[in-house]
Amino acid sequence: MAIARLALEAAEQGAKVLVIRNLQHAAVSTAEALFALAPNHPALFRCEGVPTLHHGRFAREDRELLDAVIGAQMQAERGTAGLVLIGTQTLEQNLDICADFMITDLCPADVLLQRIGRLHRHAKNARPAGFGAPRLVVLSPDDLAPLLSQPQFGMGGDHGPYRDLVMLEATRRLVRDNSTWAIPQMNRTLVEQATHPHALEALTCELERVNPAWRGARERSDGQNVADTYLAQHVFCLGSGASLAR
Repeated sequence: MAIARLALEAAEQGAKVLVIRNLQHAAVSTAEALFALAPNHPALFRCEGVPTLHHGRFAREDRELLDAVIGAQMQAERGTAGLVLIGTQTLEQNLDICADFMITDLCPADVLLQRIGRLHRHAKNARPAGFGAPRLVVLSPDDLAPLLSQPQFGMGGDHGPYRDLVMLEATRRLVRDNSTWAIPQMNRTLVEQATHPHALEALTCELERVNPAWRGARERSDGQNVADTYLAQHVFCLGSGASLAR
């Protein structure tokens, strides 16, 4: 409910608000909280009059319709009324979104920069008071160590979208230590500090002195990356009647 309330408060000031959650169920929960908080509010994103959100599980024709409505309502020249759009990583790709304010789950720095690209995407003379500069809230636990054994929020574990907790911890520290990011001037530094193997190894060494489980998490992540790369390079396309049997 706190996320929904924060987004709604910004929209009531005239801001176009983008909320990106790492997992579909989290996006749905946030949308349900917003719809319960303000069921008839004009700032709710609607498609054909129905309040909704955006994620990858919609049928193709519904996604195309949603994408078109988002393009009309979230581009640079789209009136002065506030709006709240909630979704998942699908909002990062192939959509011309120009938001004033963003709320996002913690994610790796390179992904976070991609999300930030949806803030003030186009030059616009008039933005709501208080939103003349792009504003971002990153949702993150204060301590990621519990996620080593209990993955949450799409972070950690073997199956979530962002499994490398060391990389996420590096990004969390960048957010904590730098309240203002100059984009694109800082992009290279941010990405290198949060994704370069040498930087991640140094951070792992620091973290494992407090909790050895960090080393295991890092090694599992490296192993998963190697396996993913191998599978991507060994894809077989079998036509009708084809077989791998010898």
